[in-house]
Amino acid sequence: MTQKNTFIFIIVSVLLLLMVYNMKNNAYHTYIEKKEQLVTFKQEAREIGALKKRFKDKSATRRLISTLEKLAKPSKDYDKSKVHILVFENLPNNVLNAILRKIENSGLKVKKLEVNRVDAKNAKVRLEIQK
Repeated sequence: MTQKNTFIFIIVSVLLLLMVYNMKNNAYHTYIEKKEQLVTFKQEAREIGALKKRFKDKSATRRLISTLEKLAKPSKDYDKSKVHILVFENLPNNVLNAILRKIENSGLKVKKLEVNRVDAKNAKVRLEIQK
């Protein structure tokens, strides 16, 4: 009976050791995965912080509006509640492209952008910028 008990004890001990080893490996792989997720999360948080800072910059918005006004004189320029509206009429293609490129590459909070073709060479643009 003692020989049988010893054999059972050895089998149970080996099974327990295998189970502990498996749990340790699973915990290690989970740790590595979570660590990689944390690094990715930190990078995304930095990018979001930079974008938030860029979109919140009021002076950059004012500079861009003055740049747009230098490219083409707006026919209408007025403020409504929380929205600045610029309307450009009869814009030639090259000026239209320059204005759209400036808007696209900026950090403006564009609420609405309408581009209507007047004729083959001119267009009308209505830009609403959220303050």
